[in-house]
Amino acid sequence: MEKELDKHLEETMNTHGVLGTLCADQHGLCLGAKGSVSTDAAGMVTRLSELAGQLDPSSEEDPIVCIESDASTLMIKKHDDVTMAIHKAKVPT
Repeated sequence: MEKELDKHLEETMNTHGVLGTLCADQHGLCLGAKGSVSTDAAGMVTRLSELAGQLDPSSEEDPIVCIESDASTLMIKKHDDVTMAIHKAKVPT
């Protein structure tokens, strides 16, 4: 599983504009991270996803959380028991 996860993280990192990526389990433990996203953020990323899901408890899908700054966007999405964060550079307009 570890090699498979590392392969997916590496493929995500090779996507244009991606600065970093992180996967965490349902307890907020980091399963893997690459690039600009610190392993220390795993618990916060998991908790943000949980809190966002509480905003609309009737929804059958987990929400996508987007945190934007002037230079980048952090997207967080939970799927089953794994939460993934992708840090992307903003595309100049």
